[in-house]
Amino acid sequence: MTGTSIIQLSNVKCADRIREDLGDITSLAESIRDNGLIQPIVLDDDNNIIAGGRRYTAFTLLSSNKVENENPSLYTSIPFVRINDLSSAKKRLLELEENFRRKSMTWQEAVFGIAEYHKAAMRTARQDGVAWSQSMTGELLGVNQAKISIALNLAAYIKDNPDSAVAKADN
Repeated sequence: MTGTSIIQLSNVKCADRIREDLGDITSLAESIRDNGLIQPIVLDDDNNIIAGGRRYTAFTLLSSNKVENENPSLYTSIPFVRINDLSSAKKRLLELEENFRRKSMTWQEAVFGIAEYHKAAMRTARQDGVAWSQSMTGELLGVNQAKISIALNLAAYIKDNPDSAVAKADN
């Protein structure tokens, strides 16, 4: 494996992927636009994507301005890491590993994550001299204000009552 480099989107090959349902790519593209790319895509020797199909697709939306941004040309290339000398079977295993081994958050982790996200957004807005609301957090996370309110209340309740049935519930 080599270090992170940059490649033109037009040189990346994204075919024959296991995952067909990419989910909400627009929100991922908006996150990349607002926060940058957190993790590069992974390519083989022939520029085929091993890992990062969703990230690649988000970049294509940004570069075509299908997700509005000030400078689409910033997204015509994408950071990548190359893994060399892999058999086709090993490439497929790595693609599957990324998807199978990823662990979804528990509902409690999601609740605390939403609460922390909202608090951090409020602090950032306050530093910028801007008001912030639960609705604004909901818009960024792709949920309604009610879900943000419920998450904030649940996070506070669980923090105050860590041994409660609610805190230990499976869902």
